[in-house]
Amino acid sequence: MGTATATAATASTPDESEVSKAAGFLEENMARFEVPQELRSSLLEKALSGTTLDADLPGAVPVVVETVTNDYGTFPINRYADGSFESVGVSEEVVNSDGDVSLRAIKNCSSSGGSGGVTYTGCQVYHWTLWHNMWFHANYSRASNASTISYMPAAQRGFESANSCSTEVFGITQRTGNNASPAKADWLMTCTDFSGASSSKSLGLRVTGSSAYSVQNY
Repeated sequence: MGTATATAATASTPDESEVSKAAGFLEENMARFEVPQELRSSLLEKALSGTTLDADLPGAVPVVVETVTNDYGTFPINRYADGSFESVGVSEEVVNSDGDVSLRAIKNCSSSGGSGGVTYTGCQVYHWTLWHNMWFHANYSRASNASTISYMPAAQRGFESANSCSTEVFGITQRTGNNASPAKADWLMTCTDFSGASSSKSLGLRVTGSSAYSVQNY
């Protein structure tokens, strides 16, 4: 009983070293993704206070969509009124008829094949936000109502966070698929923020016979 009480008290009290670590990452990420200078102080304060960022609000509408080039590459970014942001990249092979660009963050695919089926190699699946940067590379193929995820180079993935993250699960969870049941690759990280609260961060690739798209935090 005494141990449980002590744990709860510790979890509710922010660790100053962890707060400092989080602030350092947030400042670096704001610079990396070119958050306007005049918004950085207020955005940092908002993030560290635990207030929900505009990018994370249900139905949030960006005020600007623009392209940023940094050490990760060149990516379209959704920007929100408070300065928070999210990636919105779309691979060239996706025909975006439904307007749902924010869930299709795949870049840099090389393709080969023709009408009988197409193979995509070196695809970067990613999700950039103020708090977390997460990405992996994958190869996959598509044919008429059929799909296969064939290879995911384990070394070509990365995760950076303002929080402390570990317990990684990474792999192909469904190698073959179709339009009704996509092939799936999934990556899950377990994170603890500076107050001791735990959360899971996930990034996945879904491939059908007609499209490929990423999913985040599902």
